[in-house]
Amino acid sequence: MVTGGKTITWGKVISGKQTTYSIGTTINPNLPNELKSRLHVTVDHTAGEYDLSINDVRASDEGTYQCALSGTVDGVTTLTLIVISNKHTNKCELRKCWVDKKLNGIEGQNLIIRCSAVGGDPAPNVKLLISDSVVAVSKQSVQNTLSSVNRSHDGQNVQCMAGYEEIHYYPLNDTARIYLKCE
Repeated sequence: MVTGGKTITWGKVISGKQTTYSIGTTINPNLPNELKSRLHVTVDHTAGEYDLSINDVRASDEGTYQCALSGTVDGVTTLTLIVISNKHTNKCELRKCWVDKKLNGIEGQNLIIRCSAVGGDPAPNVKLLISDSVVAVSKQSVQNTLSSVNRSHDGQNVQCMAGYEEIHYYPLNDTARIYLKCE
């Protein structure tokens, strides 16, 4: 498809090289049949949008995609597709947390807080927040030590979140409150 004398192309970056998936709304005829049959480009001329759709998404579809407008330097948009398989993250939890959602500590001692996610493909990001501030981020699990906890920690909210930072998607979380035994 040509717009104002320029061509829109969609492609995927594979091993550092771009493989053209479409030119305008025409899917590249040289692609494997199983891939060609799953690709479709939709156009909204009014909005100037060319959207690449991939049906029946598979792990092999994961990667970096580029939409380019020919004849321009700044007309390239890069997107990353992350495929989350059927092995969903099924649990996110704070360790050492009592049934009543309390993290018990003793004033003046260290309080170790662990946050982990069970499952996930790819492994999920896990965030640990204390009073809405991120204190630790990692894959699958994180740990943070509050050194010499004091009364200012008493009653603070702790949240464990599991999901995918790349797409700003954190569907699982667990919360608790810090309770101190004061000396």
